[in-house]
Amino acid sequence: MTTEASPSPLPLPAEWNPDGVIANGEYLNSMAVGNGIMEIFWSSETDILYMALHSQYEGWVAVGFRPGSLMEDADIIMGGSAEGESYIYDMYATGQYGPHPPDSNLGGAFNIIAFRSVQTNTGTTLEFARPMITGNNYDAILTPGETILILWAVSDNDEPLIKHNKGKGRVDFTP
Repeated sequence: MTTEASPSPLPLPAEWNPDGVIANGEYLNSMAVGNGIMEIFWSSETDILYMALHSQYEGWVAVGFRPGSLMEDADIIMGGSAEGESYIYDMYATGQYGPHPPDSNLGGAFNIIAFRSVQTNTGTTLEFARPMITGNNYDAILTPGETILILWAVSDNDEPLIKHNKGKGRVDFTP
């Protein structure tokens, strides 16, 4: 179930380490969503978004950038840790309620630069980095300082086909 990131086309800063642990000061911004079901942490540069998702549940976590109607057209990143192995998916929602196949199945590409997830008895943490502009038709263009809509979702299961059974929502986000 492990998904490997391809070699980074962009340099990662030495102070950011996707280790699945959110250190004090590692991210410049944060917000709690769903009455604390999930916390979103992020920092961005001109070229790269660094993000961490932490859920109080042991299962997958996900974020979707720039959805249209409901889930449609959202650039979705979903990941977690199963049996000690990190996994992450770079997906695109083709309909209002899905499906959301991997970008690569639609002719796009896997555009996660680096990632790691850790699952403990306090929940799941996923850290990842992705380019702000990938050049992939199935990835949202992210612009520093521009507020966009994002989706978030949480499951207590590591099976990616299991619906977000612990929480979901929409919130404004400014990379």
